[in-house]
Amino acid sequence: MKITKKLIETILIFFILSSTVYSFDKVHLKKVKNRIDCINCDLTNADLRGADLRDLNLQKTNFSNANLEGADLNKANLFKANFRKANLKGSNLNYTNLEGADLSMSNMSGLNIVSLDLAGGFLKSNIIRKTNLEPGVLFRGTWLRTTIRNSNIKKANLSNANLRNVDLSYSILDESLLINARLFAAEIDDASLKSTNLKGANLRKANLSGSNMEDAILENANLKGANLDQANLKNVDLDKAIFENKDIKNAQY
Repeated sequence: MKITKKLIETILIFFILSSTVYSFDKVHLKKVKNRIDCINCDLTNADLRGADLRDLNLQKTNFSNANLEGADLNKANLFKANFRKANLKGSNLNYTNLEGADLSMSNMSGLNIVSLDLAGGFLKSNIIRKTNLEPGVLFRGTWLRTTIRNSNIKKANLSNANLRNVDLSYSILDESLLINARLFAAEIDDASLKSTNLKGANLRKANLSGSNMEDAILENANLKGANLDQANLKNVDLDKAIFENKDIKNAQY
């Protein structure tokens, strides 16, 4: 009786651990790795480091907690995709459709490619893109910047996301949520941020030059040292924003 009970307990523990670690659908993972469209797929916790996902239709796919370090998603359709708590460090999201996507608590900061384990061709030559490499070589190595240029990110949720040094130039973020987002030194020039909620966001030293921020919410947002040259701040309430007068002297109201 004791042996039977112990065997049952062992089997139960095995299934619990399996469901926790391998929560993605293996068939779905195989599809995307073979560059096949995967709509409404389950890739939760999947390892997609350095994956080539260019031009794929991945709308409504669940990438929550997935590891997409250095992945190439250029021109992918990510409409209403779920990237909650996903690792997108150093990824290429240029020209993607991220409308309605959930990127809350995701990590899109730079990726130190010198410290990477390159075994198995994790970062192939086509993944290391010139647009992603930050200028200069630092003592801690060369950094691969996450780029989301020319992308549609309307009505997306990026609250509490780590967007440090990310490149969002020329993208449309209208009506998106970036509450408490970390955007230190981010490139957001010539972007559209109309009616975007940036409450509590860290925008220190961010480049917002030429961006349209009409009706944006900047309550408790930190804009110290940010570049707002020719930025459109029409109907923006700056009373509770954190900035110095020199930071907004060339902005348009």
